[in-house]
Amino acid sequence: MKIGIPRYMFYQEYPLLHRFLSNLGVETVLSPRTNKAILEAGRDVALSEFCYPIKLYCGHVQYLRKQGIDKIFIPIITGHQNETAFPCFSQIRIIDIIKNLEIAPDNLLLTAPFTYSDKGLLNKGFYELGEKLNKTKAEIDRALNMSIPEKQTPEKQTPEKQTNDDVRTGSQLTIGIAGRQYVLHDTFTNMGVRQKLINMGCRAVFGSLLPAPIEKQNIPSHFSMTTSVTQQIINFDQNKTIDGIIYLQPFNCGPDCSVEMGVKSYGLNTPFMTVVIDELTTDTNITTRIEAFVDMIINHQSLTIKALTPKALTSKAVAI
Repeated sequence: MKIGIPRYMFYQEYPLLHRFLSNLGVETVLSPRTNKAILEAGRDVALSEFCYPIKLYCGHVQYLRKQGIDKIFIPIITGHQNETAFPCFSQIRIIDIIKNLEIAPDNLLLTAPFTYSDKGLLNKGFYELGEKLNKTKAEIDRALNMSIPEKQTPEKQTPEKQTNDDVRTGSQLTIGIAGRQYVLHDTFTNMGVRQKLINMGCRAVFGSLLPAPIEKQNIPSHFSMTTSVTQQIINFDQNKTIDGIIYLQPFNCGPDCSVEMGVKSYGLNTPFMTVVIDELTTDTNITTRIEAFVDMIINHQSLTIKALTPKALTSKAVAI
């Protein structure tokens, strides 16, 4: 049996799910990294009302459907075990979206419901998935034991393999980039925002790779990823090494619209900008906005230094 896995959306869980299926002795076929063809395929089959990431996910499923595989695995992640937070409604019902839009027939789809805790996906969903593949409890136990110890930090799990250490040294500014995992770690989705910053001489840091927060905030939200992104931005604001914050928001994402309101009510002290990631394949607009944002921070810091510098020292510096 060959099982296809869309290489998108469930980024923080994707590597573990991939390893689990492989450890069961199942051959897995991954869709390629997101590209223009996948975007166009998703736009052709998805409704225009859906957010940008949902369209991309549909494009990944459409790609796999044409690969002659036996099943396409689409997880159903229903929410936190304490029923305190949930993925967005479109993610919870992504399997129904795929079915109802006839992107893939029912007999090609393989799924299982998963609940998560603060430490990740709970085992119950893995057992249900294994049973659907006619695996014994002993085989499932073995596959889980082989998979979970290998679970690493998010940046080492993602297909793009980007880390905060891969930056230019001696840069002027450190810019924090906040957003959902599948936006931060998919270079097509974010149009290479991180590399653009590096090319401008900045150090770019992903919010998903930050250490534990200095001061964890009580952020009331129905949606778990909205809470996570809001906390990323607050973490950046509390970190004195961060000169500016860029928040990448997918176009037409309802839950993420509340992120900007949440951080503004918190009261940020660090320069902050929202960049909406949409379906355009040209990045000129984003490049221009980032350049203007970086220039604004540099100018602000120059004015601040000038205001704090004694007059005599300023005159000497000018003379030199």
